[in-house]
Amino acid sequence: MRHPQGITTSEGAALFRPTQARRTIMAMKINADECTACGDCAAECPNSAIMNKGAFFKINPDKCNECEGISEFQKCVDVCTAGCIVPA
Repeated sequence: MRHPQGITTSEGAALFRPTQARRTIMAMKINADECTACGDCAAECPNSAIMNKGAFFKINPDKCNECEGISEFQKCVDVCTAGCIVPA
């Protein structure tokens, strides 16, 4: 027996696959207008989530986990002297 939204076991019971995994977005963002492009945040990021975009830096939300499990506070925020890193 096969279910249209799942797969079938050898015993005939349908197992359902979730249509889309839910994920809580945890990320910081850099206000480009305030960024001085010093690079301190990128050097401090343990997930290599911060990229140089020339005149400013940008945080990849797929890599940023706000330093969960690594630090009590976001490391990039701690080192940013411009104060331009905020929750996304």
